Amino acid sequence: MPTYSHTCDHCNEEIIATGAVPPTSAQCAGCGKLWTGLGKKDWDVEMEVEEPEYDDATDRYKTTKELWGDNVTRVFNVAMRLDGARVGPSLIGSVVQSRATVGKHGKSTSGAKVLTVKGGRKGGGSVMGASAAAASGRGGAGGRQGEEWLHLWGDNLGGPSSSANFVAGSYAANTEMLAIEHALAVNILCTAGLPISVTATCSSAHVGEYVTYELMSPTGSGNFTHAIDLDNRYFTKAEYVALEGAVVAWLKTHSLFDTSK
Repeated sequence: MPTYSHTCDHCNEEIIATGAVPPTSAQCAGCGKLWTGLGKKDWDVEMEVEEPEYDDATDRYKTTKELWGDNVTRVFNVAMRLDGARVGPSLIGSVVQSRATVGKHGKSTSGAKVLTVKGGRKGGGSVMGASAAAASGRGGAGGRQGEEWLHLWGDNLGGPSSSANFVAGSYAANTEMLAIEHALAVNILCTAGLPISVTATCSSAHVGEYVTYELMSPTGSGNFTHAIDLDNRYFTKAEYVALEGAVVAWLKTHSLFDTSK
């Protein structure tokens, strides 16, 4: 129902009225003057609109396709994240699993569908209340040798920015995860319903040691499994290309590659 207001010229009090249409007469409560012959132009109209209470979990929801569109340049601009080439074997898939670990911490993603996971991007520091470096005590003061809060289930794939989905890990490890997420995102028409399991083994709460990233075969003929060392400090362009290529090869084998691109 609209609300109407009119300022009394005698005492400057505001006369308030409500109704489907503005009244043609009204009495000022301040000075008692009765105003008659009022038309629509004499009233200021304020439409009353009920604003629902903001719900972070639902209002920040985006489908995988929408998140991919939002993040295509920012999240997947990996060129600036890659280290230069170096002599020696690739680190892809290597993990140091002999570190002392205390249980497991991971988002329960086995069998989840990408498009049914709530999304929305928040910084890990604001969610966790501290920097990843402060939580882990590893790495340098940011940059390539620093620590970051890693989404286990990538936010660009619809994963939530919640404490259960964050672990501290290296800048290089985060880049390594992007290689897998990018291959899934650019083939979104085929991978939207792909079940994914991402589990982090931690040395203390939310401090990751290594991650096991698994894409579940829709035919049961072999999952794609990749292990990531969360304390690795080096990831090159060649390693990125090789890992993304391995994911794409697996997608093609399981008819999950988008041939329309």
